Amino acid sequence: VRDYKIGTLVGEKTYGKGVVQTVLDTGNGTALKVTISKYYTPNGENIHKKGIKPDVKVEYPESLRNSPYDRNKDPQFSKALEIAKNKVK
Repeated sequence: VRDYKIGTLVGEKTYGKGVVQTVLDTGNGTALKVTISKYYTPNGENIHKKGIKPDVKVEYPESLRNSPYDRNKDPQFSKALEIAKNKVK
C-alpha cells in the first residue's frame, strides 16, 4: 500500500517478522530451525526486526485485546473509515 502510494496505513507498527522458517527433524530427538525465505516490500525493503510504521498511528486498546472483536469499538477501524470517507468526498 505505501510502496504503491495507493492508501494510508492506519494502526500500530507491525511486529517485524520478515522471515519464513521451517523446522527440520534431525531424527535423534532434536530439531533445526532454518530460515528458508525473507519478506521484502515491493520497493525491496527488508522489514525483519524493523516492522512497518503506519502513516497514522492509532493504538488498539489493551482492554479490547482479549475480547471478541467488535468493529464498532475498534478505534483503528474507525480512523481508517474516517480517512477513506474523506478521500472520496
